[in-house]
Amino acid sequence: MWIAAWLLGCTGTPVESSTPEGAHEHGPGTHEHAEAKPEEHVHGEGGDHAHHHAGSDHMALMAATRDKLRTTLGEAYDQPVAGLAEAKADAGKVLYGENCASCHGDDGTGKGAASAGLNPPPADFTDAFHARYYSDAGRVWLIQHGSEGTAMPAFEGKLSQAQVLDVYAYVAAFRGESAK
Repeated sequence: MWIAAWLLGCTGTPVESSTPEGAHEHGPGTHEHAEAKPEEHVHGEGGDHAHHHAGSDHMALMAATRDKLRTTLGEAYDQPVAGLAEAKADAGKVLYGENCASCHGDDGTGKGAASAGLNPPPADFTDAFHARYYSDAGRVWLIQHGSEGTAMPAFEGKLSQAQVLDVYAYVAAFRGESAK
């Protein structure tokens, strides 16, 4: 079961992946890096820190998660998410506070009160590299189904599809852009 350390980030299982550490662009709608190495990426708004996962197993975990998402979603992985344009980030903020902030933090940095000791750590939604690593459809799926090998629970059955989209619209604001 894919328990959602979801969205924008630090998710995955310790599985070998054929995807290289530098992601390749796969057409419109994707949020991946083209031909870049993790150590070339920066994290945080200012871009003043070297990507903290370079050379770690973390990138292999993320690549394995992305591979699973692509397999599970097929062509839908790179397509726009139905209903996302109508999502309400204000409603998502309330749901995020109730369901996500304890791990991901009020500010989306992955440093919530419950994050200590979680391995892998909760996703940092403000990290520029992680913010573009998965497509919107992939991130929505992770919210719904969770992410195997992480502390991220599935929210399918707890949140409606519209609520999931609202949460995602709010989380996208942490990276300074609209999820729509």
